Amino acid sequence: MSAQERIVPLAIVILVLVAIGAIAMMGGWDGILQKPATPEVPVSVEADIVDPLNEGRLVSVQGRLGFKLPAFDQEMGVSDADAVVLFRHVEMYQWQETCIADACTQSSSWSPELIDATQFKEQLGNLNPDEFPFASQAFFAEGVFIGAFAPDLDLVAREVPMLPKRVTLGDLPANLAASFSERDGWIIAGNDLLNPAVGDLRINYRMVSAGVVTLIGRQVGNRLVAEPAN
Repeated sequence: MSAQERIVPLAIVILVLVAIGAIAMMGGWDGILQKPATPEVPVSVEADIVDPLNEGRLVSVQGRLGFKLPAFDQEMGVSDADAVVLFRHVEMYQWQETCIADACTQSSSWSPELIDATQFKEQLGNLNPDEFPFASQAFFAEGVFIGAFAPDLDLVAREVPMLPKRVTLGDLPANLAASFSERDGWIIAGNDLLNPAVGDLRINYRMVSAGVVTLIGRQVGNRLVAEPAN
């Protein structure tokens, strides 16, 4: 058998092995023949009645989102009469390092994350605080409901847009108000608003308000449960 005649069967064997590998990666013949899963369409239901026949189904509920007690940031003394979810966003003025190839520069700016300056490539003596005095955090109302349903709080936070909530020094307890100033919608802990120093804080808030909304979740008893994020 000539070399050319031997090459043709070898090529066929290689193609067969590649095809077998591809079929295995797709879950075998069943995976190839199986039709793509059809996305589940939520069932539109009345908010005022929990129908046991919809147990376990994906449902869409429209109604007024309410609660028994509004969300409250006890640490800062901030609340709102309509707050279903209240989110405190905190940033600290810190040293940051930017490196391009072997050239690094360090400058200070606002960051919501704690930056460990001891890990900088160049140690120039610039250090950041070890922790945030106040952390970013979400606060939730008690007894949240939409009609007869009790939606999970993470479902509410995921599906209902948060809007800015303006907080002034008058919203803070007197002892905290004395330590903060206001600028451009932020409350700021620092001595010079125009020239912040490393360690200074600035805080603002967003919130989900009570009102008419549409929530889509899995009905489990009277709960609306959020689907796992894709």
